[in-house]
Amino acid sequence: MACVKNPLELPELLDQTLGLVHARRDLCASALVSRSWVHPAQSRLFSSVELRSGSREMALLLPILQHSPHLVQFISALAVTFYSVDTTHPSKIMNLPFSRLTTLDIRTINDPSTAPLFKLLKVPSLVDVTIFTAFKEWDEFAQIWEGCSTAIQHLSLRLVMEQPALPTHSTVPIGVHRPIKLKSFGGQIPADKIAPWLFDPRCAFDISNLKALQLYKPGLLTLLDLSAESLDSIELLSLTISHAFDASLPRFHHVTQLDIEPKVQTLDPSNIDYMSRNIPPIVRHRISAVRFHESGSSPDYLGSLGEQLSKLHDCFPQLRIVMINFRQGYGQRDAELFKSRARALNWRVDPRVTVRYNFDWENRIPWYSKIL
Repeated sequence: MACVKNPLELPELLDQTLGLVHARRDLCASALVSRSWVHPAQSRLFSSVELRSGSREMALLLPILQHSPHLVQFISALAVTFYSVDTTHPSKIMNLPFSRLTTLDIRTINDPSTAPLFKLLKVPSLVDVTIFTAFKEWDEFAQIWEGCSTAIQHLSLRLVMEQPALPTHSTVPIGVHRPIKLKSFGGQIPADKIAPWLFDPRCAFDISNLKALQLYKPGLLTLLDLSAESLDSIELLSLTISHAFDASLPRFHHVTQLDIEPKVQTLDPSNIDYMSRNIPPIVRHRISAVRFHESGSSPDYLGSLGEQLSKLHDCFPQLRIVMINFRQGYGQRDAELFKSRARALNWRVDPRVTVRYNFDWENRIPWYSKIL
């Protein structure tokens, strides 16, 4: 008679079970249950890795990855932060054998010691790139894209550029042989400096067919000078409460989704009133889905959320879906209480509107992801 497996050893059930486990401590404990639990537990434990200079994680995790390279294959998202000179760790990170890396977030100071990190842009599987750093010259910025992954689709930049303008005759090729078509582009960037780079024929990227665009700074759209065809391809805008609502918005004829970044609590009644007054009606009447990011919220804040959500339909008459993404803030310390109160709310505030929620510390949502 064939041996019947323990149900908890079945791969399908095991994957679903561990998919509900988010705390790193619990995933570490899961890897010790039995041999069959090791692979699925490790794949989740190492799927997203953050390495920060001077941190305990850097001191403990990097040696583990160096001595157990099979764990590196599980890493799909990597965030590296170096805000101090470090002549050792950037080269060690660059030499790790990444094979499934799709998301890369680099935040550094302008120092030669961090230059090896930008070689990670060559990982072929890379799709999503975020870079927050400073450069002295445009040629220095241009060099990091030489040989970069042609699979990149999403690019976010926060740049400090000491050189005032793009040199007309650069000695360094600015990009790749064939421009990489981006699906999303944005970031907190000096618009007067980034626009010439994007439209230089040597640039590595093509933004003529974007699906999502961030407008963190007023005037960016004017400087980008996108064609009518390019504007028509954009379906989602990522905006801030304080900067987004200017005269350029009606030019986006096919935008139906908004991703709204807060400085504090987005769904404050004053912010909803501000949107009603400042977003042109022709835009508000096209919006069918909105995603809000709540930062620094406490569980007590959720008590008044239902009433505030009910006002959204007045602002966006065609609204069908509202997503609320709760980020790590005061609620992180008591996440379980935060989640239980959120789930206890009456989310269906209007028969025509479906309200969804997400907890960023469990499932991070990219700003460019579709809401519908």
